[in-house]
Amino acid sequence: MVGTRTTFAPPVAVRIHRFGGQVNQASNFRPRQIRTARPPCEKLRPSMSVSDDPVERRVREELAADGVRLDELLNGGKVVSLTRKLENLQTESNSLTEDNPSYNDLQRRIAKLQSQLVREKRQVMQSWLKQLFVFQAFLFLAIGGALAFDAVPGNSVPLVGQALGFWTTWLFTIPALRARKGTAKAEKSALNVSFLIMPLVNVFLPAFTKNCGLIWTADVSVLAACYLYYYARAYATVAASAGSEPVREKGAIRGVLKYLDWGSWK
Repeated sequence: MVGTRTTFAPPVAVRIHRFGGQVNQASNFRPRQIRTARPPCEKLRPSMSVSDDPVERRVREELAADGVRLDELLNGGKVVSLTRKLENLQTESNSLTEDNPSYNDLQRRIAKLQSQLVREKRQVMQSWLKQLFVFQAFLFLAIGGALAFDAVPGNSVPLVGQALGFWTTWLFTIPALRARKGTAKAEKSALNVSFLIMPLVNVFLPAFTKNCGLIWTADVSVLAACYLYYYARAYATVAASAGSEPVREKGAIRGVLKYLDWGSWK
């Protein structure tokens, strides 16, 4: 859609003379019409945070009406992107008449996007799949502990196997827990921070001890400490905001590190 706005830009013919402190301007000063393009819909600016995105806010409200949160979808980012494209096409279609050659093509593209959007909104992670990820996480935690402590019945675990034992917490347990959709923001932060700290523990601690069971214990302690810290922080935030406007908890990590998980600190 194209709009117009009036700007008062003086033409070249305008002459200003000063005589005794008075200003005389030529009488051929006329406003000039400038045609400007109106954006089809609201777009996400680089300086705009995710919570300020009007398209995402509308998507969250629509999903909330159906009892679903955006972070529970398997492809939440794709739903927001499709909604933005759909609004752009609908705005472009509204500016055309039915006899326009591009009108029918736009209608087909809109129908295709609408059906794709409906399919994406139905792809919600089921509770049984979340429970399967939790089971997998604890299973690998137990297997890692058995390897690290050389507690496999009937076999002596070599040093390489024991080292693999304390790495399983970082390789399998944390990724399995992070794979669940719709978890609390405190749990997301705990998992993400422990995912960053644990490799440092596994790399530097062997320089001081060769006891793989001790390193496995340190890894589990890091994970438990992160859970304790972020849930205590979330509880304190809720207690502080009681009786006032809700306070949205913000992630502890900024910049490039947040892209370890696109939806982690949203």
